[in-house]
Amino acid sequence: MRTTCLITPLRATYNWAEENLLKHLPDVYLQIVMQRDANNKLVTSGIFVGDDLDTYLQAARKSREQNITVFDKPIKKVVAVMQADEFRATWVANKAVYRTRMAIADGGELLIIAPGVERFGEQPEVDALIRKYGYKGTPRTLSLYKTEADMQESSRPSQQGRDRAGWLQLRRLC
Repeated sequence: MRTTCLITPLRATYNWAEENLLKHLPDVYLQIVMQRDANNKLVTSGIFVGDDLDTYLQAARKSREQNITVFDKPIKKVVAVMQADEFRATWVANKAVYRTRMAIADGGELLIIAPGVERFGEQPEVDALIRKYGYKGTPRTLSLYKTEADMQESSRPSQQGRDRAGWLQLRRLC
């Protein structure tokens, strides 16, 4: 099993900001690590408190150990089941895409099963845009952004086109 990097791009940004902009301020980190128990209930499995990067790294190691599966090679197909009580919009349930995309082989496939999905976007404006234009990928979104006023007001690109993601809709959304 290969080792994944604990300093993500977002974490590196935090580290840079702390070192270059916030050094004069006192800080303390409270890192809480969660996991599912035998009854599939979310429970706290670790609490890490400190004022340095090592606090984060200890929590990240614990979380990676119990919550992240790392594969030796890219996989061809992933089926992601999104909890009905937590994922009500495709916008949020698309976490399945970014949480799995580095594990999926080029040309691979992701099937998202999301029985709790009731809408596309979290906000009514975003939901309306997705219903109007659909998930069409970055090139199409950028093209629409150039010509459509409503896209200029609120726009987010979707996948980069390196794999396929499909939704199994258990309820009719439109």
